Parts: sequence; C-alpha cells; structure tokens
Amino acid sequence: MESWLTQRTADGKSLCDEAEALTDQYFFAPWSCLNESELEELVSLSMQLRDGLKICAEKENHDGQ
Repeated sequence: MESWLTQRTADGKSLCDEAEALTDQYFFAPWSCLNESELEELVSLSMQLRDGLKICAEKENHDGQ
C-alpha cells in the first residue's frame, strides 16, 4: 500500500511519464547519427572505460584498507 507521500495524482503520473520519455529521447539523441560500426566502436570503448574504472576502484579500495 502506498503512503500519502508516494501516491501520485493522474497529472503527476502524466508528468513523470513525459519526463521519462523525454529523458530517453535526449539521452539517445547524440548517438542517432552513428552507423553500425561506429556504434560497435562506441560500445567497445565504453566497455574498456568501464573495466578500467573498475580496476582503479578496486585498487583504491585495496590500497585504502
């Protein structure tokens, strides 16, 4: 059961739904001009960045203990 703090009115729900849709639209817009190979390269580079950041965080956690 929702408390009065988390209950949304119909207008509130509509506003949230619109904000979510616009967020998705704006988030993906910069990559809409990329072709398939460029998208694949972007994914590959993003994964390399993620993995590198993970290694740095693990190293920092290890060194900080």
